[in-house]
Amino acid sequence: MLPSAERYRPGDKASVTVQVKDHTGENFRGSTVVAIYDKSVEAIAGGTNTPDIREFFWKWRRDHQPQTQSSVLRFSGLLYRNGETIPSPIGIFGNTVADEMEMLEKGGGGFPGGPGGMGGGMGGGFDGRMMRGGPPMPAMMEMADAAPMARAMGAMAGGPMGGVGAEGLDLSGGTGAAPAWVEPTVRRNFADTALWVGRIDTDATGKAVVELDMPENLTTWKVKVWGMGAGTRVGAGEVEVVTSKDLLIRLQAPRFFVERDEVVLSAIVHNYLTTEKSVKVGLQLGGESLVAIDPTEVDVVIPAGGEQRVDWRVRAEREGEVTITMSALTDEESDAMEMSFPVRIHGAPKMESWAGTVRPEATSSAVEFVVPSQRRVADSRLEVRYSPTLAGAMIDALPYLADYPYGCTEQTLNRWLPTVVTQKVLIDMGVDLESVKEHRTNLNAQEIGDDRERAAQWKRFDVNPVFDSQEVDRMVRDGLKKLAEMQVSDGGWGWFSGYGERSWPHTTAVVVHGLQLARDNDVPLVPGMLERGIEWLENYRREQLVRLQNEAKGI
Repeated sequence: MLPSAERYRPGDKASVTVQVKDHTGENFRGSTVVAIYDKSVEAIAGGTNTPDIREFFWKWRRDHQPQTQSSVLRFSGLLYRNGETIPSPIGIFGNTVADEMEMLEKGGGGFPGGPGGMGGGMGGGFDGRMMRGGPPMPAMMEMADAAPMARAMGAMAGGPMGGVGAEGLDLSGGTGAAPAWVEPTVRRNFADTALWVGRIDTDATGKAVVELDMPENLTTWKVKVWGMGAGTRVGAGEVEVVTSKDLLIRLQAPRFFVERDEVVLSAIVHNYLTTEKSVKVGLQLGGESLVAIDPTEVDVVIPAGGEQRVDWRVRAEREGEVTITMSALTDEESDAMEMSFPVRIHGAPKMESWAGTVRPEATSSAVEFVVPSQRRVADSRLEVRYSPTLAGAMIDALPYLADYPYGCTEQTLNRWLPTVVTQKVLIDMGVDLESVKEHRTNLNAQEIGDDRERAAQWKRFDVNPVFDSQEVDRMVRDGLKKLAEMQVSDGGWGWFSGYGERSWPHTTAVVVHGLQLARDNDVPLVPGMLERGIEWLENYRREQLVRLQNEAKGI
């Protein structure tokens, strides 16, 4: 890669020429991807997250599973006819014959662990039997020479895509006559990614050119190129360029402000010029959200190669957006940068609620409340919601409870009991359930928001069991049957039914209480079901009292 320069000034026009060659040095026609981004991003991310393209496509290895066979490892015993007497071994070494004793004494080997045996070199014995003149172990097969491919990959890695630099431009500025203060160009265009080109094809000479306007960050930019062509020939390269100035200012501020904040803004001025400079450092605040407390212009002297920090105190007056501009002026080179920040309101959305009731014997009721004095009038709203009965809130929740998909003991109980109780209360109050069903709307006075939206949300359930006596009766029968099946043999209830389940005091107490409520609301219970649960709780209470008494006695 060949950038038009190694060093740019902010906003300069730049170009990068990509030259692609294959491993033989010939021009290569293919597709490339070009990315130019701030190198500091890699420092934040802990390095690049892009793997090497050549390793991705070509770092593979053959899986060799060699197998060998040799007669050296084959052996057999003596053959005898049926009924023939087998001679006994002679000699002090068992199977070793007498005429081999002399060789053993001289160190010829032949038994395991001895010279020439299985623990020694070639020509040894196996299980005490000598095998003389055995052929040597076969040599290992050599792998085919992979040097041609290695040389090709090496050429690809070290070719022109490896990165070629160019001499930098002299951007230090002239030395002719200049006004007292050089007018700066305000830097506003800051970016993490300067350029991304998803595809650019090289021509017949293997070249491609990309052009861009450099962002106004003063940083090091990494230029990376990935290429691919016919035959899955791939490569990558990178080079670095810099945008810089000989005198620069860095703006330091929080990401946002809040009303009533008093904040310190900082400017850090760097002097990379060859001489000491008198610098006028200034602050400008756009809009009415921030107000400067300190003087906005400060004169400082910065030696060559040095830096100086300047601070200003500011106060956030009101919500909005503020534009902060900081400048550093000298008689040779100047710099300025501008950034915008939000100023947020001092406070948070708040809702206060009050409730009241109208007694049956009364015709009206009063609710008193205090309107906050520090509030945003345009965003303040008073809503009054009312319902003819508190049972309306219960009606709204019944479809959700009835369709609850889980089935532990407690959930099984709570799926049908609220519907039973609510229906009984409404009937005792003389509420015409059929009329409510036909003209129903959101009866929950606790909900706020648009009436039509609330009504639509409430009607998302097509069926509400409280309006259907037959449906409630079916739920009661199914719920009681399920709870009866979940009752443990000792009379209590656990979390779930099934093999190995044991009774728990909390679960049993919840079910017993629910069955008592169902009985009080005219629900016929399974004979003995409630009584067995109460008996289990009484036994558990007695056992716990005995434990407490024993602990008090030190038993």
